[in-house]
Amino acid sequence: MPDHAVAPRERLKYLGLAVLTLFNTYVCASLVALALASLSDHQLVLGTVPLLCATVIVTALTVAILPRASWRRVGLGPGAGRGLPLGLVMGLLCCGVLVLVALPLGWARWAPIEAESLRFDLRATPVLGLALLAVGATAEELFARGLLLQCLARAFGPAGAVVLTSAGFAALHAANPGITALATCNTALFGAAFGVAVVRQRSLWLATGLHFGWNVAQAVLGVNISGITIRLSDLNLRLGRPEWVTGGDYGFEGGLLATGMALALLAVVWRLPTLAVSEPMLWDAPREDRGVVATGLGGIDHAAGAESGGPVSEREDGEVDAGTAGSVDSRPER
Repeated sequence: MPDHAVAPRERLKYLGLAVLTLFNTYVCASLVALALASLSDHQLVLGTVPLLCATVIVTALTVAILPRASWRRVGLGPGAGRGLPLGLVMGLLCCGVLVLVALPLGWARWAPIEAESLRFDLRATPVLGLALLAVGATAEELFARGLLLQCLARAFGPAGAVVLTSAGFAALHAANPGITALATCNTALFGAAFGVAVVRQRSLWLATGLHFGWNVAQAVLGVNISGITIRLSDLNLRLGRPEWVTGGDYGFEGGLLATGMALALLAVVWRLPTLAVSEPMLWDAPREDRGVVATGLGGIDHAAGAESGGPVSEREDGEVDAGTAGSVDSRPER
């Protein structure tokens, strides 16, 4: 969590940056969508690529302008080789477990595919389908839990940031076909699991792998993804009644089975061991950059500098004073 002495002025600065990030991303995504519309009419392309492009552009500009920002500090530091595969496997397993529960209980059945009812039939181009699912998952994670989460965590603490970004993540799906109150709550719960993964692992890699794995498993098995029919194979799993348990045509996210899975995923992510070396993040106070130990959503146990050299004073706006700036800011990043 940000330093307890963070001044209101510092909190307002990062809250303003979060609002600016939202506005700039919306404007940039709209412009990219307009440009892409003249090149492609594929709705899945238009629904995923603009958000990824906009988020990358806005994050890159912020990293270039904001003195303390860097790609590492927004969650794209080391650990991709561990976080992405682990998340992918966990996401696949989460969906697989629900299938193993639903089939024996008669809550799901295999059925022939009615091609005319599919919104996105990608069986003939599965590589393109996987690529678009990867773009979609990466775009949503970088948008909701990259720079935005970092700024909100500096303003309200990691716990507050996870709550706010989870609500925003659910709002991203508010226009999906067949959305219900339970589906909205489940989307927010999965968003919370992804957010806790970012806070605990101090990176976006695990959350991105989880998101991608969950979506890929549903697309391969023939389960609708948040109300959208995307097929990558000839499998077609139809979720039956009771729909408030299975999710029905909306997909697993619309039922209580997914509620239980999201809560279980939250518990598992919370218990995962963190990286041996903690990465400095944008939500850390400047004096905490020299070495931090994060515990859950509680944030900072201690700063390495405080152990060796005593407390480091901060100005009212939360930045280190001139006497200590050189010792912190001149040090090369890990």
